[in-house]
Amino acid sequence: MKEKNKIAICTSGFKPVPAVRGGAVEQLTTYLIQMNEKYGDYKFDVITVQDSILDTISFRNTEIIQVVDKQNRPLYKFLYRIINKLYRILHLERRVTYIEKQIAKECIRRGYQKVLVENDMPIYIEIKRKLPNTELIFHLHNNIDCKDPCKTAEQTKYISKTASIVIVVSDFIKKRFENVVGVSKIEILYNCIDRQLFNPKRFSDREIQKQKDKLKLKKEDVIIMFLGRLDSQKGIMELIDALLLLEKTESFACLIVGSNFFGSKEESNYFNKIQEKIRNDNRFISLGMLNYTDVPLMYAIADIVVIPSQCEEAFGMVALEAASMKKAVIASYIGGIPDILSKESALYISIGKDYIYDLSKALRLLINNKVIREKLGQNGYEYTRKKFGDVEDYYLRFKKIISNTFGIGE
Repeated sequence: MKEKNKIAICTSGFKPVPAVRGGAVEQLTTYLIQMNEKYGDYKFDVITVQDSILDTISFRNTEIIQVVDKQNRPLYKFLYRIINKLYRILHLERRVTYIEKQIAKECIRRGYQKVLVENDMPIYIEIKRKLPNTELIFHLHNNIDCKDPCKTAEQTKYISKTASIVIVVSDFIKKRFENVVGVSKIEILYNCIDRQLFNPKRFSDREIQKQKDKLKLKKEDVIIMFLGRLDSQKGIMELIDALLLLEKTESFACLIVGSNFFGSKEESNYFNKIQEKIRNDNRFISLGMLNYTDVPLMYAIADIVVIPSQCEEAFGMVALEAASMKKAVIASYIGGIPDILSKESALYISIGKDYIYDLSKALRLLINNKVIREKLGQNGYEYTRKKFGDVEDYYLRFKKIISNTFGIGE
């Protein structure tokens, strides 16, 4: 393969790539690696955090370059805690980790000509400052200028000025980016899912009933599912409060899939409040974090998927997964979620003082009306299938952006 077709992919270092430990962004990068095995358009060098499982994986068209994360070793843990504390004291919107520094350092050491940075602004900035002639693409998966020290307006403006192209995941993020920096070189690459994995026909009635029995769900229960991080931004408490407003005659079970992801003190306190609220109510079933391959079966047994986000989601992967499984969705009308599902495909709840009451009202409607549930599920399935395609479509759209930007992979 020609050297001009080589692209380094710098991951955030949060989880390994390929996505052997899960992670939404990591999974999308894995799809690109897998489809490039079929098409052979590029030579990818993927710089990622070390994981022993990666030692057993190899590709024809991708080299996996592993970097050791020493962040939890006492010396480095102390050092980076002091550095980040100083940033806060000085009111600097920055945060740095050991693994980010090492991934950037490895990329700089190898002197790549073309680099794709996945969602990590500090890594991008470090590389661009040391390799000013390198052509960089930044792939943005999160909201910006929203109190995240790794997605500040200052960092966004620097990337807008220096990137060959910025790839974003939704119309919402494109508009948000343009609001912060003005007109920029931006392309939308909608996220995707594996439609073989998230296939409404994948599981038999017997498999679905077996899983319901395993969870001790009653036949008359309407199954409601929440999937996501258990923090205040994702709105799990609002969902619980809305369900508790329902009449006792309305039979439901609520599956809670997720955990307090980052384990901060704030998240731990919030998580404890959730557990306290549902402790003696057997209608709420906490399943914790699940392997990604186990998630489709949870969708299969659910009747309603609720996305009660209280923050501006960049995309809303849960909405796409639920629609692909023909599930009725109730979601907050905020951020990038409306980019995923039309108003004919979901019941939307506006953020405001009546949010919990309005959510409870929508839940009551769907719990008591199977016809509406099925119509929403079918509408969502058809709408997302046309708009988002599958893993191969995702790769081909990525390929078109790379071709237009670098003139390679045609």
